[in-house]
Amino acid sequence: MSQAELAQIVSLLQQGNLQAAEALCHAVLEDDATNPDAFYYLGAVANLRGQQDEALSRFDKAISLDSGKGLFWYGKAVVYQQRKLVAEAIESYRQAIAAQPDLFEARFNLAGLLREAQPNEAESHYLKLLESQPKHRDVLNQLGGLARRRGLMPDAIEYYRRALEVDPQFAEASNNLGIIFQDQNRLDESVEAFEQALSSRPDIPELHNNLGNVLKIKGQLEKAEACYREAIRLNPGYASPYRNLGLLLRGVGQIEPAISHLRQALSVSPDSIETLLDLADTLLMQNHAQEAVELYERAFSIAPRPAIRIKLARVLPRIYESLAELEAWRDRFTRQFERLAQSPIRLSNPLTEVGAANFYLAYHGLDNRALHEQVARLFASADPWKTNVCDYAEKGVSVLRNLKPRIGFLSTYFLRGHTIAKLYAGFIEKLSNERFEVFAYLPEGKARLEVPAHVTSRCFNPENLARTAELVGQDKLDALFYPDIGMEPLTYFMGFHRLAPVQCVSWGHPDTTGISSIDYFISSRLLEPENAQSYYTERLALLDTLPVYYHRPVLEEETLDREYFGFSTMEHVYLCPQSLFKFHPEFDALLAQILREDPHGRLVLVNANYPEWGEMLLARFQRTMPDVAHRIKLFQRLGRREFFSLLMLADVALDTIHFGGGNTTYETLAFGTPIVTLPQTFMRSRVTYGCYQKMGITDMVVGSAREYIDKAVRLGGDRDYRMVMRQQILTRNHLLYEDMDAVRQLEEFFLEVIASGAGSR
Repeated sequence: MSQAELAQIVSLLQQGNLQAAEALCHAVLEDDATNPDAFYYLGAVANLRGQQDEALSRFDKAISLDSGKGLFWYGKAVVYQQRKLVAEAIESYRQAIAAQPDLFEARFNLAGLLREAQPNEAESHYLKLLESQPKHRDVLNQLGGLARRRGLMPDAIEYYRRALEVDPQFAEASNNLGIIFQDQNRLDESVEAFEQALSSRPDIPELHNNLGNVLKIKGQLEKAEACYREAIRLNPGYASPYRNLGLLLRGVGQIEPAISHLRQALSVSPDSIETLLDLADTLLMQNHAQEAVELYERAFSIAPRPAIRIKLARVLPRIYESLAELEAWRDRFTRQFERLAQSPIRLSNPLTEVGAANFYLAYHGLDNRALHEQVARLFASADPWKTNVCDYAEKGVSVLRNLKPRIGFLSTYFLRGHTIAKLYAGFIEKLSNERFEVFAYLPEGKARLEVPAHVTSRCFNPENLARTAELVGQDKLDALFYPDIGMEPLTYFMGFHRLAPVQCVSWGHPDTTGISSIDYFISSRLLEPENAQSYYTERLALLDTLPVYYHRPVLEEETLDREYFGFSTMEHVYLCPQSLFKFHPEFDALLAQILREDPHGRLVLVNANYPEWGEMLLARFQRTMPDVAHRIKLFQRLGRREFFSLLMLADVALDTIHFGGGNTTYETLAFGTPIVTLPQTFMRSRVTYGCYQKMGITDMVVGSAREYIDKAVRLGGDRDYRMVMRQQILTRNHLLYEDMDAVRQLEEFFLEVIASGAGSR
């Protein structure tokens, strides 16, 4: 075949004129029946027509005539790769390179096939290509990918940047840079990289989705939502933006739209484990426990991971229809974790794999110590997570680690306006900086708590367990104080680390943790019954005062009146402003009887969570008290002015049984509104009682359900008695707020346990 004929065949193929190229090849063969190039190009024509068997036959013929020409082996390798015959393709590419080492396409394709299984050889091929073409953007991009896979991020970044120097509009390299910067928490650079990619390729939905993920982390939720919606518009069959949009909406409390988008993601990708779990988690938040179980089971059938078994085991509704339903779900929880304990569990990162395990047990009104211990033992024995936990301190050391004791306070709820901040931020502010070095560990984000200048503040990512533990451990604390453990997953799993010789928790979540590395539960003699220690795995540390420093709530604005809320002057307003999951089924009988005995009574509830919870609770009331349920009013998500006004105008507040008020008790008593409370076995039902103890007021503390009803009805209907009780509270409630005794007693506790090495139990 002459050079002119060869050039003409190649030109015809490039033009897509397969018929003319084929005819010219046959013409060559008429003159030279053993011309290998003609057979090769006939194979190329056949392959372009989709006739792969014919193509392989022609390539084999060419090779049989001249096995030393790399192009012939390359053609055969391409067909094998198209057929996903990877081993055969690799062998043919190797033959092509052996015959013709400078055949760029063969080496590039071979490296691509080797990237996953043999990355070292793949890298050597890419580096060889780079020697001949040092500014080849695709080679640089692939080398960046290999470096990233090995964790060599500086090298990866360098390769991607070199690719972009060659082609600033190379969207793939910009996208890869954006992903690395996101992983490194270099969020502004990540946004810049994704936006650069989109400037050249706004039609790629993956880029919009990736940019949305970073904007979401930065808290720019409206922009993130717009990115996800654009990705969906560009490709309605792309599952990730549906899922990500669903999670974003879930995070801002839009549960119904979140579920809708997660279901859409699942319809596009029915076997996506992550989406199945996300949807199950979201349905559980909405109180659809049984459907959540079914989705967890479906996920487990696809991928039988231990973490999914734990998710299945820990399912508990938020609102129960009856006491029998509560008992059935609790029994299921117990049996599921007993089964889990019978075989080893493997977890790499329980924070992301499992999430919170047992928060809602606290609302059952029962002793949870054994269950919490059982769950904690399960996590403590889980490999490789627990064996990889890095402890930064020895338990119970008897010598100070620092000249001035270092005390750390950590909560993901150290946020402006959050209950935990209201209860415990005062300790951070007031702990003596002459006696202690105080460290505050705050969640990243704009809403985090502001602390005084003398306090060392550290910001942590609530989604990164290992990094947060490292951050705390490096400060070499003498004592670490968790206001709450059990409300969310990060601090729960942080508790398994030994980050300070003395580690303690308090009643931000008033239940034992079950975790052996938490040494003390800080409570009060005003709160605990005589045998309280038996309910805790931690050693009880009992202050003589209430263990909080709470700033007195004040309403600066004008109070809203009864007319604003729709109450008549004849009605007696019984306010129960607790979270709806505190409404134990046994409480219904007390509420019903109050309304029956006070025909002018109006029971008022406040739902700060999900609207569906309120609907479910009201539906329960329709079954348990159908004769008076019409006199129950439920408000959704009141603002500060509305909520404080409601506290002030209520005739009487009702403390829920089994798990009573905490923050709401401090807010209600600040305005003098009397609260009826029935303290029971566990401290979580005794905070209002403790406040009354502190004030020296006993009239509103009752000892039985009958007394509770009688006291509530008397306060609701007897204005003179109510005014006397209100005045008593207003006269004495100053004792509850800005309590420096609590600060001083906490300081003495820290000094004593640090000096004595009393972290060991």
